[in-house]
Amino acid sequence: MEYGNLWELYGGVYAQGAMGHGMLKFRKAMVATTSEDERVWEINTGVPIRDFSMDVFQDLVVLVDYRNTGSERQVRFHSMSTGTPHPLAKRPVVTINATEPRFESCNIAINNDLVGILFQDQILYANQRLESNVLGVWAWKTGDMLLRLPSTLDHVVETMCFLSSSHILVGWRTLFYREGINRQVMPSLDVYEFSKGVDAQPSKRFLLPKMKETATVLEFSICCDSTPTPSQYCPRPFYTSPDHRICKVQISLGDELDGMLTRESPMTLLLFTHTFLRDYKPMGAILGEGTSTTIVPWELWGESTRLTLWNSPASVYSICVNGLRVIRKISTGVQQHFKIQLCDFNPYAVSSIESLPGKPTSTYRYVNSAMESTFNMHIFTQQVYTPLPYLEVTTKRSFEARDVMLDHDNVYLVRVSVTFSRSRDLVV
Repeated sequence: MEYGNLWELYGGVYAQGAMGHGMLKFRKAMVATTSEDERVWEINTGVPIRDFSMDVFQDLVVLVDYRNTGSERQVRFHSMSTGTPHPLAKRPVVTINATEPRFESCNIAINNDLVGILFQDQILYANQRLESNVLGVWAWKTGDMLLRLPSTLDHVVETMCFLSSSHILVGWRTLFYREGINRQVMPSLDVYEFSKGVDAQPSKRFLLPKMKETATVLEFSICCDSTPTPSQYCPRPFYTSPDHRICKVQISLGDELDGMLTRESPMTLLLFTHTFLRDYKPMGAILGEGTSTTIVPWELWGESTRLTLWNSPASVYSICVNGLRVIRKISTGVQQHFKIQLCDFNPYAVSSIESLPGKPTSTYRYVNSAMESTFNMHIFTQQVYTPLPYLEVTTKRSFEARDVMLDHDNVYLVRVSVTFSRSRDLVV
C-alpha cells in the first residue's frame, strides 16, 4: 500500500490514510480458519482526518476531525464499508472541550459500544510547556459521554485501555519537572467505572513499587486488545472470558542525581486484566482519605504480574498483545532485521511444553515463577517479585520489519520501503 502517516491494524484488516485527507484504504488479510479471501477497498469519509481507529466487526471507523473550533474537538462515527455516518450512531458527531485550541496527538480505543480518546495537549504555565491531556469516553451508538478526565497541574492523564464494558484503566503520571509540584501526588494506575458518572472518582488506585524520593515516572503506556462480542461478523469469541486477557504496562523511569535527570531502563509489566477488577478489600486494601477510592499497594497485586526489562523502542507496535499472547521484536544487530518472539500466558500452553514437537524454525523456553522474577533495582526501595509464568517461542531466523503485530489468526510484519515512495509492505 502507498505510504500514509496514519495507519491501524485490527481484526485482520490493515488501514492506511494521510493526515488532513478524507480517504482511507483497507486491506483484509486472508484468514485460513474461516476460509476468507484477501480483500482490498477504499472509502471517502468526506472529513479531513487527524487520526482514526476502527472495529471491523462493527463496520465502524472512528475519526478525529483535523479541523478545530477553538478548544472543541470533533469525533465522528462512520461506516468502514461506505465512509458515510454509521447507521447505528444516533449522533454521528460528538464533541469534547480541551484546554488548547490545538492538540499534539491522540490515542483511540474501541471496545464494543465504547470509544475512548486521549487527546494529548500542552499549555503554557509559568513559562513552561506542561501536558494538559484530556480523556473522553463515549457510548458511540447513543453519543452519550460516559467519562471526562482532564489533567491537573500536578497530575497528567497519560494512557488508557478498556478492561471491560464497564471499566477503563487510566495511567496517571506526575509532572516531575514543574517547580512547586505536590510531591504527595504519586503516579498510579486507576480503574474507573462508567456507572459512576462523567466526573467520577476512580474505584481503585493501584500503586507502583515504592521508589526513591528522587525517582519519577517519565512515561506510561498501557495496551490491551479489545474484546468483540461474537456475532455474524465475529463468528467466534476471541477468548474464553472477556476479562481473561493480557494487559501490557510499559513504564519509563527517571532518577534525579545532582540536579540531573537520568533515564533508567524501561520496564514492562504483563498481567491479566482481571487483576485490576478483583476485590482487594478483604485482602487489606484501604480507602483513600476523603474518597471512595480503594488504594491497592504493590504488595497486594505485584505477585500477579510478570516484570521484564525488554528494550522498548518508540513504536507501540514493537511489543503487541492479543488475548493471552504477547509478541515483540528482538534486535539482531542488523538494521531493520529482527527475530520474532511470542510469549504465551495461557496456562495450558505453558503446561504442555513437554509435548511440543521439535520445530527447527523456533526455540521454546518455559519461564516459570522462579525464573527472572525477582528484581532489586536501585530505583525501588523494596524488592520486586513478579512470578507470572509464560511460554516463550523465538524464531531462529530473522525478518525484515519495522513493526510486528498480532491478531487471532496471523502475525503481521510491516516493512517500510526506503525508496522515494516510502510505501509500506504488509507481510502476513
